[in-house]
Amino acid sequence: MLWFWSFIGGLVGTVFMDFAVSLLRRAGISSGLEGLLGRWVIGFGFGRFVIDGHQERLTPPTDIEIFVGKWFHFVIGGGVVALGYPLWFAVSGQALPVSPLFGGIIYGIATLPLAWFVQYPPFGFGICGRKAPASAQPIFATVPMHLAYGLGLGLVLQFAPL
Repeated sequence: MLWFWSFIGGLVGTVFMDFAVSLLRRAGISSGLEGLLGRWVIGFGFGRFVIDGHQERLTPPTDIEIFVGKWFHFVIGGGVVALGYPLWFAVSGQALPVSPLFGGIIYGIATLPLAWFVQYPPFGFGICGRKAPASAQPIFATVPMHLAYGLGLGLVLQFAPL
C-alpha cells in the first residue's frame, strides 16, 4: 500500500508544487522553466534531449507543448518520482519515519538535485540553473517548490491507511 499511496502523494505533491509556482510567480520569482518542459519532452521523439532554453523561451509554448508538459510533470515528475520514497526504505532497510508528514517534507527536499542536476542542464541553464536567464531565480524558486511537493506527499502518507 505504501507504493500506491506514495504515487498518489506524488500527484498531490505536484498540485501543491504548482500552487507554490503560482504564488512565487505573483511574487516575481521564476524558475525559468515555464513552458519549456513540454517542448523538451516532445523533442525526445526526435532524438533531441537538450534544448537551448534561452532561445526556446523566445517562442511561446503551443497548446500541445503545454499539455505534454503538464502530463509529464504530473505523471513522471509527480507520481513516479514519489516512488523513490518507498524504494529508499525498501532498499535501505530503514524503518519508515514516525511522522510521514515530516518524512514527505524531507523527501521533497531530497528531490532538489533532480531539478538542479537533471532538469536545468538539458535546458541549457547549467548545473543548479546558474546560466538561467537573468529574469529567473532557479535556486530560490526550486526550494519552496520542492518543499510544497514534499508537504503534499507527506500529508497523503500521514492520513493514508498504510
